[in-house]
Amino acid sequence: MKSIKERIKAYTSKKSKFGIASDIVFVAILIALLFPTSRNELIVGVKKLLLFQPGLEKNIEELGEKDYNWSIQNLDGEIIPFSEFQGKTIFLNTWATWCPHCIAEFPSIQRLYDVYGKDIEFVILSNENPSIVQAFLDKEGYDFPVYLTYDAMPVALESRSLPTTFIISPKGEILINKKGSAKWDGDKVKALIDDLLSK
Repeated sequence: MKSIKERIKAYTSKKSKFGIASDIVFVAILIALLFPTSRNELIVGVKKLLLFQPGLEKNIEELGEKDYNWSIQNLDGEIIPFSEFQGKTIFLNTWATWCPHCIAEFPSIQRLYDVYGKDIEFVILSNENPSIVQAFLDKEGYDFPVYLTYDAMPVALESRSLPTTFIISPKGEILINKKGSAKWDGDKVKALIDDLLSK
């Protein structure tokens, strides 16, 4: 009977470095899937690697006056009318702390906020308990503005998918309506925002 050392030597002599690396990754994924906490981290990690830039809307929908007539609240409980953002460029993202796709795109949202946080309105919106949201933000170190739902969103901004992100022009045009995660700090999004800011 072969010793473990002999088995490893026989295995490595038959495999290429790529084959060995692939086997190690496969075993790591298998182990991670067996443990719930590791599973979520694995999904987030893989999703981060697969993020793409969102496309612009071909059929641009425009928000009406009534679509701004709803309220959100900040993490301190202050009620804020969404109409305060009317006439400005808005980056509106709906998310949840339990959503791996949401978490995967957050680093790119933070980087976008770092560049444009003073120029456009960021509304990162959750319907969870404020203490859960705050604990998540503290742990991850994000400092973009996070709000909680207060009123129902208008039909034009409703979505059953998390995350969903809208980029809305000062005229109320929905220029991006992206369901699912995306890379938000890419050249396409920055060019769009730069164009809106130059007008």
